[in-house]
Amino acid sequence: MASASIRANQKSAFGLIGGVFNGVLGIEAIIVDVKKLTFITIVTVGTGAGTTAAFQPCSDEGQVKKFSAIDDVMTWLNGAFDDISAMTFTFNSLALFAKKFVPPTDPVADGLKQKVAYTKLKAGILDNKTNAQAKVTAAEGFGWNLPTANPALQSNYSELLAKLDAVTAIEAYYQAQITLYTI
Repeated sequence: MASASIRANQKSAFGLIGGVFNGVLGIEAIIVDVKKLTFITIVTVGTGAGTTAAFQPCSDEGQVKKFSAIDDVMTWLNGAFDDISAMTFTFNSLALFAKKFVPPTDPVADGLKQKVAYTKLKAGILDNKTNAQAKVTAAEGFGWNLPTANPALQSNYSELLAKLDAVTAIEAYYQAQITLYTI
């Protein structure tokens, strides 16, 4: 995406493109603080004429807006544009998040530490798995899994199964890590 030196608040963003918007936005996030996970954005807006305009979101005082979540960007953009139909979101660099590898001085102690950490994670997720299994069992007891059930109930049942599958997959990952670090 192109760099944008033009700043716009929510009210002026729509006017910046001449009031013609084709519903397509491109957002480039530029990380400004890794520890606080904040970023600024450059928004590229598609106009009805097939051209684009780029700007940086800012506050009403003209200060470049810093965001800490993609949802915050979405909220800001929904205040500026009513009919967003397509959006691309890219980060300028994820290398900032990469951890530097430092080999352990004592591999056995490190392996034991990792095993203990994954054992705690696995113990913590067991409540989630038990809760998800109980919800699936209750739904089956009420017949939500039957072909004759209301489609909304069948959809809810499918969502419950998806959650149970996700929790089970996470638990299996933790168990695999525990096995990996068992000496």
